[in-house]
Amino acid sequence: LSHRGVYVSGNSSSVAGLTASVVRDPSGEFALEAGALILADQGICCIDEFDKMGADQQALLEAMEQQTVSIAKAGIVCTLPAQTTVVTAANPSKGSWDTTLTLVQNLKGIMSEALLSRFDVVYLMRDEGNAHEDAALSRHIVRRRMQGAGAVLGDEGSAAAAPVRDWAHTADAEGRPGRRSLRERCSEVPAGAALPQELLTTYIRYAKQFAHPCLGKAARNRIREFYLKRKANDHKAASQIPVTPRLLEALIRLSEARARAELRRAVLLSDVEDVIDILEAGADFEEQLPDEPIRKGKTKANTIVDRLRQHMERRVRCGGSREFRDRELRELAGPGVREEDFDKAIRRLNEQENALLIKGSGTYEYVGGR
Repeated sequence: LSHRGVYVSGNSSSVAGLTASVVRDPSGEFALEAGALILADQGICCIDEFDKMGADQQALLEAMEQQTVSIAKAGIVCTLPAQTTVVTAANPSKGSWDTTLTLVQNLKGIMSEALLSRFDVVYLMRDEGNAHEDAALSRHIVRRRMQGAGAVLGDEGSAAAAPVRDWAHTADAEGRPGRRSLRERCSEVPAGAALPQELLTTYIRYAKQFAHPCLGKAARNRIREFYLKRKANDHKAASQIPVTPRLLEALIRLSEARARAELRRAVLLSDVEDVIDILEAGADFEEQLPDEPIRKGKTKANTIVDRLRQHMERRVRCGGSREFRDRELRELAGPGVREEDFDKAIRRLNEQENALLIKGSGTYEYVGGR
């Protein structure tokens, strides 16, 4: 798109790195060393992790307003051209966008209003949890990791992936009956059966160098299925780790590593199942019943929201009904709660968090954690 482009990361950039720094040349004289904005003159400068830059963001004010960078260091006074298109990406102050706050409040401590006004276009990118878009994204990410640049269009494409010819990539290997979990198989290994450290190190080095597995059809479908299931159950009121496309990439990497450990050229369904066992074993804390203390300093309505959410989540995870009566929720809110605060809490759970549906006649349904 541009004949000249520079990429920088905000968590490792400084004012000098964006504008210019003064260095000594071999002759001992001071000289200017151009930064990202000057190197990207007549091109594009892309800054990622913009929220990590802090006060160094102010270096962009002059460049985005005047298209120049003024330098006055070590007796060197000059103005350098910086006719650069600046493209940045930043996270809001709370990590995710809070619909109850304004634009300025969401960007508090992230970006000043003076700097924000210098951007021609500001886009808000939110994860709305659309099932169709999640499926399309999963197909795209999995497709990139398949063998061949354009051989795979996915299950819904016009072309099919050519099977990898491999001694382990057979119908018998894909569909072995009676598969046991990874935990059960590991528990049967004797304590003294571990490989010597030197042999294990050599084996790992050999596997990294010569084993380059690619995803098989069954493995690809299982990865997408697990990701979409976790994504569908993701809810901000569920007290779980947010599900992002990084989980899909992690599944692919770990599945390839599992196949590489056995020097295979293809990732089998059993490899993905082992990886899922590992992920679920490491996420046991997510299944624990929510019993977090209510943080101090919150408003009455927010305190009631936390208390109601914890109780409803606890009952649902124990297999109880998702339906709650109005009188039951009022009792859970605690004694002495004002009618106004209780109504605010119910509205927030219903309108802002989309965790509580009002079914009428004093009945509610908790839809969080699905």
